[in-house]
Amino acid sequence: MRQSYLKNAALMTGADILLRLAGMGLRIWLANALGGEGMGLCQLVLAVYSLFVTLATAGVSVAATRLMAEELARSPAEARGMLHRLLLAGAGLGVLALALTAVLGGALALVEDESPALPLNAWVHAAEGAGTVLLTGPSANDVNCPMGIYLNGTPVTVVELCESSALLEWNSVEGEPNWASVLIAGDGDTSGIPGWMPLRDLVYEKPADALPTATLAGGEESGFTTLYTLNHRESDVAALERDGTGVTVLGQLDYWLHVSLEGEGMFMLMEDAALSDEADALLYDLLPDRFDGITRIQYDNDRNLNRLLKSMHEKYGENVPVEFWSLEDKAWYGQLEEMYLGAHDHYYILPGEDDLPLEEAEQIALGAYAEAWGSDAVPADELELYPGFYRLGHSEPVYWSFYICEKDTYNVLWHVELDGKTGEPRGSRG
Repeated sequence: MRQSYLKNAALMTGADILLRLAGMGLRIWLANALGGEGMGLCQLVLAVYSLFVTLATAGVSVAATRLMAEELARSPAEARGMLHRLLLAGAGLGVLALALTAVLGGALALVEDESPALPLNAWVHAAEGAGTVLLTGPSANDVNCPMGIYLNGTPVTVVELCESSALLEWNSVEGEPNWASVLIAGDGDTSGIPGWMPLRDLVYEKPADALPTATLAGGEESGFTTLYTLNHRESDVAALERDGTGVTVLGQLDYWLHVSLEGEGMFMLMEDAALSDEADALLYDLLPDRFDGITRIQYDNDRNLNRLLKSMHEKYGENVPVEFWSLEDKAWYGQLEEMYLGAHDHYYILPGEDDLPLEEAEQIALGAYAEAWGSDAVPADELELYPGFYRLGHSEPVYWSFYICEKDTYNVLWHVELDGKTGEPRGSRG
């Protein structure tokens, strides 16, 4: 009797040790697989799980032990059958519990997918159009006056979701979030350009959209273009790259271009970038009625003026001032200024029939230059004259302007201004 008691005690102790070792191994594996946050959630669920396991199994083990003991006392031969029935009942109940867990677990997983844990990586993929807007707050009233525009394929970090005013065509569901607070570029966690985007224009799986490109072209004489960490000149310099370097275009904030260079977000002035045809077309299609600081009309005027001036830059050179253009090209430029820049105080025009002819004006200008140098004449064949004819405002008077330079150069020796009617010198300086 004593030996049987010790044997049973040893078996139960060994089984308990094996079960505890198996449980410890499972916990170690779960900790590695789920991480600290996952284990915290697991422990939270286990508290509820343990309660329901207690309710579900209360008295079952005692009842099974008693039934087995009664069968052994009645007929040891039939006890085996009872054992089989108990095992089948336990297995059936276990399979049923497993099936319910799988079904309910899938439903809970779907609910979790609809409300993802934040922060979360996302990408711009507008339901309509080439991209979406970036606003200072979640309000449909500001959609036509955003702080920026961003193209499809731009990566963002979603840090908050909320429900707010929406446009009718968004088909928002009451009680569900329709705006996302995002960070663009930066480290995607604590830094980046913050703002709000319509939630319907974001996806959580990387889309096939390919972002357009541009090349750096703002270095002028240095050959290098400055890129900034933020969209203003007072921000830190993020990089100084050689002209011709390719960048990926993410979006635009006012006159600043938001680009990515080797995966890092940076800003550069629009005028310092040579946009690809694709990037230019996509950004133009997304332009709103007004940015924070400029209207669509102002932007269109600047854009058209810059496009028209491109031919002159190709003719004279990117860095040659308008003062050294021909008389006709100056007048052409003056017409563009009047069309696209509005009122100003200096309009280049062509001389009329009642104005002093160009040839006479040139001789008077050379005479003024000679007089300034105390000479009777100057060698005109060694000089280059760049004439301009302009008026102040929309009315008279008109003036001739001459930049006298060394032959075939832009090295200014003297500048002379004459009355456009009489030729009387108005002023000169070296």
